[in-house]
Amino acid sequence: LSAESALSAQRAATRFRLHSGHRSEGNLRLYRRAGYAQVGAVTGADGVRMVLLEKDAADRDYVASA
Repeated sequence: LSAESALSAQRAATRFRLHSGHRSEGNLRLYRRAGYAQVGAVTGADGVRMVLLEKDAADRDYVASA
C-alpha cells in the first residue's frame, strides 16, 4: 500500500499536502498526474524555492514513492 492509501484508510485524511523543489520537474509531473495541484510556494531559509501541492484524499489516485 502507498502511504497515501494507508493514511486515508487509517486516519480519515481528507487532504494530502506535500512540497517539492521548484526545479524538480520530474517530481512535479508525477504529483500532478496523481491529482496534486499547486497551492503555493515558499522559500526556505537556505534560499531553496519549494512548491506546495495538495489534493483531496477522496481522489484515490495515489502516488507510489520511489
